[in-house]
Amino acid sequence: MHMRHAAPLVLIAALGLTACGDKQDTAPSAGDTANAVALVNGQPIDRATFDEYMGMKQRMQPGMPLNPDVVLEELVNMELLEQAAEREGVHQQPDVVAQLDRQRANVLINTLLRDKLENMEFDQAKLDTAYQELLESIPGEEYHARHILVETEDDARALIVKLDDGADFADLARESSIGPSAPNGGDLGWFTGDMMVPEFSVAVESLDKRNYTREPVHTQFGWHVILLEDVRDTQKPEFAEVEEQLRNELQRNFIDDYLNELREAALIETRLDKPAPGSPDAE
Repeated sequence: MHMRHAAPLVLIAALGLTACGDKQDTAPSAGDTANAVALVNGQPIDRATFDEYMGMKQRMQPGMPLNPDVVLEELVNMELLEQAAEREGVHQQPDVVAQLDRQRANVLINTLLRDKLENMEFDQAKLDTAYQELLESIPGEEYHARHILVETEDDARALIVKLDDGADFADLARESSIGPSAPNGGDLGWFTGDMMVPEFSVAVESLDKRNYTREPVHTQFGWHVILLEDVRDTQKPEFAEVEEQLRNELQRNFIDDYLNELREAALIETRLDKPAPGSPDAE
């Protein structure tokens, strides 16, 4: 029985198993056909391609049973479409040639970087140093605060007068604040100083617990009256919690260093400041 199954164009684009123009014009060898799971007009689809495609579909649809015959027919459909594209000269169209060149470059770059990272040695001393630097970058204290955000300095001063007269801060925030925390009584939760704009952080850090700012605080968002609820030591992460993050950071640094070496050894000339050929400025 012949199964009808449309080739999934999204999967074709994502996998990139085939590339117009990459195939040889010569007939496939006996070795090529011996390892083939299908022949389409004499062109083999090899076992490695089939296994790679099966694996990709399993990753995209975990837990879903796959019918190998259906998967193979998808590959056959892809091959038929590719052969049709080549017969019609699609692979010679300038925009297609450019896309294929970019795909080839991406494959080369990704493979190069993968190989470099696979050969990279993770020195425990480097991981320990990166961990210590991370700990040092985390502020020592975090703050729990409320604020009331208003549009003018006069509005903020009027609120401070009400607070001085014994008004409840949370109630005033719900009534007067134009900030998104107004429904929660201006509650901002816990945060570190680097999470807020500098003017706000400086004001918070200058307060004692349960005190509010006696002068309005101006930021890019408007005018604030701030109440500091509490202060506590920042909880620092254990090494195991951030080890993967540290390894990723070291990998990025490794690639950056490698790229800098390539740039230093290369002759690079940029020409963005020159007009494009054929433009009015080029004359």
